[in-house]
Amino acid sequence: MGCGASTEPGKTSLKALEEPVVPVDPSKFTSVCKKAQGQSATWLGASQLLVISGDNEAEVHPLEVLDLTTTTFQEVGSLKGLAWPLVTASRDRQRYAAVAGLEVHVRSSATHETTLTLRVPGQGAAYVSSLEFSPDGRHLAAVVDNVCTVYDMEGNLVLTVEGEKLKMSACWYDADTLLSLNEWVIYYHTLSSKELVNKWELPQGTVAEAHVSKDKKLLVSDDNAKLKLLAWEPDMKAFETLQTFDAPPGNYSGPSNLIVFSDERSVLYEPGGGGNFRYHNLETGEIITVPRGEGPEEGLPSVSKAVLAPAEDYIAILGFSGLEVFRLIRAAPERATMASKYRQRLAQSSGVSSSRAFESDIGKKILMKYGWSEGQGLGRLKNGRTECIQAERREDKKGLGITKRKSEEQWDNWWADCFNSVAKSISVKAGAESPQKASESSDSSDDDADKKEGARVTAVKKAGAMAGKLRRVLRQDSRPAI
Repeated sequence: MGCGASTEPGKTSLKALEEPVVPVDPSKFTSVCKKAQGQSATWLGASQLLVISGDNEAEVHPLEVLDLTTTTFQEVGSLKGLAWPLVTASRDRQRYAAVAGLEVHVRSSATHETTLTLRVPGQGAAYVSSLEFSPDGRHLAAVVDNVCTVYDMEGNLVLTVEGEKLKMSACWYDADTLLSLNEWVIYYHTLSSKELVNKWELPQGTVAEAHVSKDKKLLVSDDNAKLKLLAWEPDMKAFETLQTFDAPPGNYSGPSNLIVFSDERSVLYEPGGGGNFRYHNLETGEIITVPRGEGPEEGLPSVSKAVLAPAEDYIAILGFSGLEVFRLIRAAPERATMASKYRQRLAQSSGVSSSRAFESDIGKKILMKYGWSEGQGLGRLKNGRTECIQAERREDKKGLGITKRKSEEQWDNWWADCFNSVAKSISVKAGAESPQKASESSDSSDDDADKKEGARVTAVKKAGAMAGKLRRVLRQDSRPAI
C-alpha cells in the first residue's frame, strides 16, 4: 500500500481556494504543557482550554480551565457521572456542553453556570458517545449507541434518527442538514422537514469520522486505512468519490481523531494506537509522524481525543498518558511565498486592474461621519467628484513612463504651432532701389525718400537717399560772407 494520494483525472482536490495555503511544519511541534490526567477538552478561546480531568472511574470529574499565557489550571466546576465524559463548545465559543453518562449540561463559557440540562434516552449502561453543536449554535446533536437525538437550546426534542447498525456518529453539513453516519450507511435529514430525505451506502469501508470542508465536500476516514473525499449535494442520489488517500494504519485500526486545518489539505490523525500522531499533506501525499513521547503498552489506544485551537496555533491531545498541549508552527518560507501570491490575487479582485470599479467602504464610512451622504460631491459646495479614484497596478517588469497619456494634438505640437502662427503673421516686402530726383528749391525730397513701402531693413539711410540734403549743405558753404 502506497502513501501517496491517488487522484482520478479531472477531479478536484480538498483545499481552500480563497485563502493562502500555508502548511504546518511537523518538525516544529513544541510541547508547552502536560497534565497527568485529562479525559476530554474543548477550546473556549484562543488561549483558554476547558479540560475534564480526574480518573475515568471516578463519580465526580473536575472541570478546569488551562490558561496558556500562564500555563496554570483553574477549577471552574465539576461533572457527575460514571461513564466516559465528553465536552464540546459551540463555534462562537459562547457556550459548551458536558456529559458523563446520559445527562447533558449546557453551560455559559463566561460564568460556567448551567443554562440547560438535557436527559438523553438510553438503556442500561448506555452513555453519550458523540456530542456536537450545529454551526449556528442553535441545536445540539447527541449520539447514544445507534440513536442520534437533536435538541434546541430550550430543551425541546427536534429530531430522532435511529440507525440499522450498532455504531453511529453525527456530522453537521450545515445549520439545517444533519448527516448521521451509521457504519457504512449515511442518513440525510433536515431539521425543517424533520424527516429522512435520503440515505446512501458506501461501497467499501466503515466510516469512522467525517469532516465537512468549506466547499461542502465530505472527508471521511474508514477502517480500511483510507481517507476518502466525497462530493455530495442535497439533490444528489449518491456520493461521488473524488479522491482516495492511503493512510498507514496503526496497531489495530485505521485513522481516527481526524483534524483538518483551514487550508484543507493538511490533516492530523491518530493511526489507531502507537502513541503518535501523523501529519498528512493530502496534496503532495507527504506523511510525517509527530512524536508524542512515551505511549502505553503495545496494542492499546494511546489517544482518546484531539482538539485544535481556533487560531490553529495549538493542539491538545488527550489519552491514557494524560493531557499534552503542543504549539504548532507554520512553514515560514512557503508562508511568505503564498502570502505574496495571495496579496496579488486579492489586489486584482479589489479594484486594482479590475473590470469592476473600486469602491472603498472604509472611506465611505469616514465621509459619512462628517456629514457626507452617498451621491453628493466632495468639497464645501458639494460639487466635487463623486466616484472613487481608480488605481492601476504597474505591469510586471515595466518601468514608470512606459505608457503615455494621449493628449490633444495641439498640445503635443505646441512648439510647432507657436512657430507657425508667428511666422504667418510676419510679412516682409522689398523696397525699390531706383534713385529719386529731388528738387533743389524744395525740401520734399527728404519726405519722398521716407515714403517707401515695406519694412526698414536697417536704421541707417544710404547716401543715395540723402542727395538733396547734401546739395543744400554745399550751397550754404559756398556763399560769400557779408
